[in-house]
Amino acid sequence: MIIISQRQKTIERVLQADPDQHGFSLTEMIATISMLAILAGIALVMLNGAFDSSKENMAINRMEMVNKALDSYMTNVAEIIWPENAGSTSDELTVLAGLRHRSTDTNKIIVGSPFIDPNYNPKASSDSTTYRLRWRGKRFELLRPGVAGTGLRIPFDGTDMGGNPPTVDPSKVFGK
Repeated sequence: MIIISQRQKTIERVLQADPDQHGFSLTEMIATISMLAILAGIALVMLNGAFDSSKENMAINRMEMVNKALDSYMTNVAEIIWPENAGSTSDELTVLAGLRHRSTDTNKIIVGSPFIDPNYNPKASSDSTTYRLRWRGKRFELLRPGVAGTGLRIPFDGTDMGGNPPTVDPSKVFGK
């Protein structure tokens, strides 16, 4: 009795195969490519949904960042009640300018200032296909795509950080 290994059996089978039969049939190739295309389509749909939800999470985080800066200002200085201007973003930009300010006069420095990154420089937008922050008199709210209104656009590429944003002394803006 001769013991033949599995590898030797495979080699013998390959050597005995008909030399005219190579590879896969056209039917096998079409079936395989079709299955891969279906799986790729399912994966793309799932990834697109994950990307959209991550955008919303990022926009909510940006809103919370700005509102936490407001809370910090109100804790250290005074409550901000700034009139809402639905027709423009002057109110949003004014509030942000006050939160970015840090006095150069050491006698006037407010503890915790600047309350928001001085490089945070969002642009105004009324494009209803984007996420925006709108001032509501005491807090910022998030405007989601599909909702009309003006606000500060939330980009997802970092273009809202940098530049030379204006800063305004909060005492000149908010009166405290």
